[in-house]
Amino acid sequence: MVGVPMNVRIKVSQKHQDDNNKRCVQEFYFDLNDYKHIAAASQNCPIFDPILGFGKGGKDRKLEWLDYVNDKRKLVAQASASVVLSIVRFASK
Repeated sequence: MVGVPMNVRIKVSQKHQDDNNKRCVQEFYFDLNDYKHIAAASQNCPIFDPILGFGKGGKDRKLEWLDYVNDKRKLVAQASASVVLSIVRFASK
């Protein structure tokens, strides 16, 4: 996993092992927020900025949208919560 920060590698490897490799490859164990950490790594910033960078400012500011989307994803990810996320609710900050 070239370019992936060590803390993300360790977390993904642990999830891979805990799941007994049911998803086959480690790349299937990345969370949305992991991509933010990968893109924010200094050596990866020029590669990911055109793809994941949104808005103006430094790399942290340009990647903030991933936190926002991840928070909204968490709302609907738990089936037991029965939360429906409308476009209006998603777009409001």
